[in-house]
Amino acid sequence: MKKIDPLIILNKTSELTDQAADKAKDAIDATDGIAGSALNTARDGIETLREKIPETVAAAAQELRHLKCAGMDCARHARDTVKDNFDYASRYSVLYVKRNPGKSMLIAALSGAVVAALINCIIRSNSRDE
Repeated sequence: MKKIDPLIILNKTSELTDQAADKAKDAIDATDGIAGSALNTARDGIETLREKIPETVAAAAQELRHLKCAGMDCARHARDTVKDNFDYASRYSVLYVKRNPGKSMLIAALSGAVVAALINCIIRSNSRDE
């Protein structure tokens, strides 16, 4: 049987150990590189967000100012429309009364009587409920 030299086994073991250590170091370096790259990417993303937040807030504030102005313009337009319609109705009523004074007096008297009758009915209804 062939005799195994312990020195050869020691050298081979040392060589395999060195190779394993080199492979482990390479793996650690690769992992460190990937982790460092991921960390740099995350850091860049955070910086980008930090830069974009003021721009986004400013844009939102500008949009709110625009919407507020649009709302105010819409309210002014509605007010002007109501005022114009009221003015038209008022002018038309005055013109109708001037053209038909007798009829206008009769309509006013009947309207007053109807309102008085309604008020009287409401008062009687309330007094019965109590």
